[in-house]
Amino acid sequence: MPISLVQSRSVAGLSLAYTGNVTLGNLLVIAAGNAAGAAVTFGNSDSQGNTYSSLPLVDGSGISAASGQLFFSIAKATGANTVTITDTGLSPQLLIHEFSGVTLQDKAHSAVGSGSAQDSGPGTTVIANELLFGFVFNNISSGATFTPGAGWTQAEILGLNALTEYQIVS
Repeated sequence: MPISLVQSRSVAGLSLAYTGNVTLGNLLVIAAGNAAGAAVTFGNSDSQGNTYSSLPLVDGSGISAASGQLFFSIAKATGANTVTITDTGLSPQLLIHEFSGVTLQDKAHSAVGSGSAQDSGPGTTVIANELLFGFVFNNISSGATFTPGAGWTQAEILGLNALTEYQIVS
């Protein structure tokens, strides 16, 4: 089955429903961020009771004054779904995504920096058809703008504060 983005949404807030029903077996990806300039702790849940794994927090509070974390799960049911995050910071950013054709996580890379170019470093994929997913969270007051990197497709953009992007590679 080819990999494809089914749906995505974003909000400056703590809770957000998918526009359409999610599908049993599809990958759900949550990008939780906080652009307020302090180290934060995130948690998450959804109305279907899916169990999420997470990648380590990307703590940019010492450099870019924004932090973010990815959570992912395989949908255990088809139907309506609302995602909720907990965030110990003051400016929560929530970006939700559903992808079909993906069933596992291969690798993770992260980096913290300043500027408008996103780069988490090189990685070698080991699966024939693979999803690469990237995100950036920005300090609220920086005024920087972001665009997807070369070869990447924008999934969501939330004002000047957050961007998610993806690539499908073989």
